[in-house]
This record gives sequence, C-alpha cells and structure tokens, in this order.
Amino acid sequence: MLIRSMEDLAKMKQEALQKQDIHAATCKFHIRVGTASCGVAVGALETLETLHQLVAEKKHSEVCIKQVGCTGLCALEPLVQVQQVGYPLVTYGRVTP
Repeated sequence: MLIRSMEDLAKMKQEALQKQDIHAATCKFHIRVGTASCGVAVGALETLETLHQLVAEKKHSEVCIKQVGCTGLCALEPLVQVQQVGYPLVTYGRVTP
C-alpha cells in the first residue's frame, strides 16, 4: 500500500494491529528474547535463532516468539522470558543457544 496521507498511515497501522491481535490470540506460550545492544553483544541473536528453529522443528504453532528491547537486567543477558497464558512470567538469564 502506498502511503499518501496520514489517514493511509492510520489505516495501515490499524490493519497491522488487527493481524497482530489475531496472531496473539492463537498463542498459548509467549517467548520474549531481549535483543537490545547488551543482549546482542553476548549472543541474544543466536539464542533467538535457535528458539525459532526449535519451535519450527517441533511444529509448536501455539508458541509465539518476539524480540524485545532492554529489560534493565543487562548483567544477565541474554535474557529469555517465557509466559504461558494465565500464568506468571518467568525470566531466564545468561541463556545460551
């Protein structure tokens, strides 16, 4: 879609948010990987890639993986947060691929 006005941009944003909501509704497990510069420096991108591969290999369509920014725990990077819908968030530090 070519953006010619602020209305076009608002419409595109709304469509993207709707797609995101539909996708998120199918997720039973959310995995977040910190990929700010501190995480990237100690291997977060490799950890992220490994998680994507494992989920794809096991065909776990109910698992959603998302890159997030800094969580303020730089000394524990790479950080991986896992949350099953309806349960508390669990954070793992110094995760390796």
